[in-house]
Formats: sequence, C-alpha cells, structure tokens
Amino acid sequence: TTVIVRSSDRSVASIPRFNGDPTSEVSYSHFWECFMAEVGDHPHLRPVQKMMDLLSLLDGAAKDAVKDLPISAAGYDQACGVIKDRFFKPHLREDFLVHRLLSSDGLSDGGSLSKMRKEVDLITSTVRELSSLGLEPGHFDTIIRTMVVNRLPQSWRERWLRKTHDRKRENKTPPTFSELLSFLHYELEIKEEAAAPSRRPPSSAAPTTDKGSQRPKGRDAPRHATTSALPA
Repeated sequence: TTVIVRSSDRSVASIPRFNGDPTSEVSYSHFWECFMAEVGDHPHLRPVQKMMDLLSLLDGAAKDAVKDLPISAAGYDQACGVIKDRFFKPHLREDFLVHRLLSSDGLSDGGSLSKMRKEVDLITSTVRELSSLGLEPGHFDTIIRTMVVNRLPQSWRERWLRKTHDRKRENKTPPTFSELLSFLHYELEIKEEAAAPSRRPPSSAAPTTDKGSQRPKGRDAPRHATTSALPA
C-alpha cells in the first residue's frame, strides 16, 4: 500500500469550495487562483496528492465532471483541463454580476446600518470582480451609477447631486463610479461612528454628606455671634 504524505504544512481548509455554478458566491477565477497558490503551484506536492486535494474541494457539477478520472498524474492534468473548459465562462459570470448590481435593494432611509453596510460591500465587491474580468466601470458607468444614486437615502442623494452639479458648474468632468463608491463608504462610516456608543466618561456626582448632613457638635461647631435680649 502506497502512503501519500503531504509534504506541505499548508492546509486546503483555506481554499473556498467550488461547485461550478456561475451564480455562486465563489467564482471559478477566485477558486482557481486560491487552489493554484496553495496546491497547484506547490513544488513539493506530487500530482496524485494535488488530484486528491482538488477532488476534496469540489461539489455539484464541478465534482461530477472529474470524479471518474483516475487519481494519477495524467488524471490531474486532465481534471485541470476539464474544470477550465467547463467552468471558465467569464461572460456568464459578467451577466450574473451586472444583474446582481441592477437587482440590489439599494440603501433606504429606514434600513439598518448592518443592512446598509452589507449593500455597500456587495456593490464594491461586485464592481471589483467585474474589473478583474476585464469589464471596467467605464463600460457601465452611467447606467449603474444612475441606478445606485436613485436608490440612495434622500440626504445622501442630495449631497451627491450637489457634488455633481458643483463639478458641472466648474466645467470639470462628472464624478466617476469609483468616486461614488468612495462617497458611499465615507457616508456609511460617518453613520457608523455617529451610532457608536459614546466614550465620554460619566460625570462625577456632587459630594454628599452622610446621614442627612448632620450639624457638627461640640468643639467642632462653628462659633457665631449671638444677640441676647436686653432688659428695657
């Protein structure tokens, strides 16, 4: 029996799982970059071990596509080719990401801070991934920017429109989508700071005397001039 010992102290637990669905949170590109960094490009792992690691990280259609391949060096090379040919489809991923932007809930006035933060992070990560696929914000700047602005809270929208009109009045180029993202993060950070518990120290209470502020007696009693009644 051949015992395969992993010669790396790295763990595949840090690699996200991949199921082949272009609408999944984990894209092919993200999965493959992580896999190659931790496993595929590792100089001390044999192809058989790489094949076993790859199989352990796949689910759904992705696993079905390679599960019957031999666990060997040739099987590993074949599996890499199958995964790329079947699931590296940037156009499907781009369609999903643009649709996700268009169908976002927006940042309503009555929404909770956590929901607003989640929405801003979703917009930011989606645009970042679109850029990594070669679809820069300039290709969809006007449409997506208008959509996002129209779904901003009233006070945020007013500030953004004022910024836009000021640029136009100064004959400058209108704000870009990247500037809009920076604006969203700035406004949200202000709201988060304002909602944070106050760190001011509690005010000190006025000193009080014990037992109802009893008057001192004896030697400690203050001496006051007294006026006695004189006989007529």
